[in-house]
Formats: sequence, C-alpha cells, structure tokens
Amino acid sequence: MRSPAEQNTIQIELTSACVLKCSNCTRFCGTHKVPFFLEEDEFKAAIDSLVDYAKLPHALVGFMGGEPLLHPKFAEFCEYAATKIPREKLGLWSTFPSGDKYAGYRDIIVKTFGNILLNDHSRDDILHAPVLMASEEFFQKPCENAKDGKCDESCKLCQGKGTVTDMRELLLATDHCWVQESWSSAINPKGAWFCEIAAALSEMFDGPEGWKVEPGWWKRTPIEFQKQREWACSKCGAAMPIKRIRNSQDPRDDVSPGNLERLKKIGSKKVKRGEYEVRDKFEFDNNLLKNHGYPNQTYKEMQYRQNIASKYGILLIMNKRGYWEPTIKPEGYVAPEPPPQNLYQIMKSRYSSEVAGGQNG
Repeated sequence: MRSPAEQNTIQIELTSACVLKCSNCTRFCGTHKVPFFLEEDEFKAAIDSLVDYAKLPHALVGFMGGEPLLHPKFAEFCEYAATKIPREKLGLWSTFPSGDKYAGYRDIIVKTFGNILLNDHSRDDILHAPVLMASEEFFQKPCENAKDGKCDESCKLCQGKGTVTDMRELLLATDHCWVQESWSSAINPKGAWFCEIAAALSEMFDGPEGWKVEPGWWKRTPIEFQKQREWACSKCGAAMPIKRIRNSQDPRDDVSPGNLERLKKIGSKKVKRGEYEVRDKFEFDNNLLKNHGYPNQTYKEMQYRQNIASKYGILLIMNKRGYWEPTIKPEGYVAPEPPPQNLYQIMKSRYSSEVAGGQNG
C-alpha cells in the first residue's frame, strides 16, 4: 500500500452517471438507483485540499466519473480548478460522449487539462477485473464456536455459517493491490479514501464516511488505512488474480453471492435488469499471477485514443509525463497512416525469427 502522497494521481469523482454501463466497472456505473453529482462546495473543498499535493513533482489531480462531462457544472469546475492548480498538473478521464453539447467543451478542455486519458470502450478486447467478487468470501476460516464445521444460527460470530472472514489473510493478500499501488486515491461525496474503488464502494453501498476533505488529508500513511481497508477490501476482488471472462461491452457484472445480497438491498438497477452473473468459485488466472494482477491495458494504444479525441477536433501529443496532452487539431490536418505493426510487435517478430534461425543452424 502507498500513501496518497506517493501516488501519481488523486481523483476527484464528479459523478457516478455515465453514458456507458460496462461490465465490472470500477465506479459501478449503471448500478446506482440515483447517480450522484458532486456539489459545488464539495468540489471546491476537494481542489483546495490538493493544492499542496499538486506541487509535488509527480502529482496529478484528476477529474473522473462516471463521465465527468455529464456534470452540469463541468465548465465552472474547470474554471475554478485552473485558478488553483497548473494545467500540467490537471488530468481528465473521459469517454468523450457524443453530442454537440459535449463537443462544445473542447476549448475549455484544452485550456484546463495538460493530460487527458480517453477510453470509450469501443474495442472488444478490454477486460475488467471482477471487482464485485468479494475477497471476504474467499478468505474464510472455521468459526471458533463451530463443532464439526457447523454452528448454531444464534452464533454472533458467524450467524450459523460455520466460518468467518480471516481478516489477517485478507489484508496480507491485498497489501500489494495493483489498483492502490498503480492507480489513485479519490474524493467523492463520502469524503477522501485511500483507494478509488474503495471510495466508489462506500458511495454505492452507503458505507462509512471517508476522511474529512481538508488540506493535508493525502499525507496519511498505510498504517492509517486500517479501518478503510477492513471495510472496503473485504467487499472487493480487484487485488485477486481472478479470471476475466467478459469484455467491457458486456453489461453484466460478475458478483459473488454476498455482494449480490448487498446489491439487492440498495435496489441495484443492474440486478433488477438481470445484468449480472453470480460466480461463487474463485478461479485464478496464472498470467495475472505473473503480472501481479495488472494486465495489459489495450485501451492505451495511441491510435485508439487519437480516434476518440478527433471526435472533438482534438489532437493528442505526448507530454513529458508520458501522458497525452490535448491540442486543437489544425485545420486540414491529416493523420499519418499507422504502421501495420507497432514497435513491440516488430521487435518480437524479428527476435523470434533470429532465435529460431539460430536454433536451426
């Protein structure tokens, strides 16, 4: 686990509303009975709390959703953020939804953000982690009151299940979660959280309040995450190398039995529409084990993101951070033809041929 101060990005979640309802969305878009929209005072408090964080060399403050462009005060939020944090330290995560209204944000997007990360899920090889397969349902141990694996329903520890969550093993297994170590902390209406998925879980399940959003909250260290981790990591499956069996264009979520009951209690729209599949077996993917749970992200391909940006008349250029910076596409600009293979494919093919030739010789 990393302190938010060490993370490359801290996200401000403007809304849980989205134009998509992808499978296993880490913001659970399409699940909420009513999506939230961050209030203006909440947004300003979030920005104000991150002014000093943004001064760190590696730091980036992100606008995220759902789809942040759906927020009715998106333009006003951009203007306020720009008065507090430099352009090169602001990032936008978006699908670039269709429609003149949203394309009309082009100029303020280019003016405000030095980094944009686009993904409209229009390709069919994006596989999301089954985050709603609760790790607590895998890390079980016998209840201390159980006899021959059985326990009375009046048992306060296990309510008759005969097993309880092994919190020690669960916390050990999630201690190096790829989400928390490579993604972001987040702020939403529930406050500030050590992990963006944890924040989204608390908002969706009406869980506990996060930390107060005030200057310096992001200086907390992992030892101060304990309560948030015990509540959130137990309901999440992201840290576990569970097989990913559906692409993001499939609207169904993979859920464990316990989380299904939680979703029913909150009146989940996806559950009511039957857009879920119960998975009670935790099947692991050896490739994810080798990669420590972080898969190849196909949506990072350059041309894919350029095509999304072009809908708004934006051209992306690589910045010093290695992210994409938005610029106004010059009139008459014609994109160069992409190579038939990217550099990795070319080198892999060449290296494989040389090895094969050497072995045959």
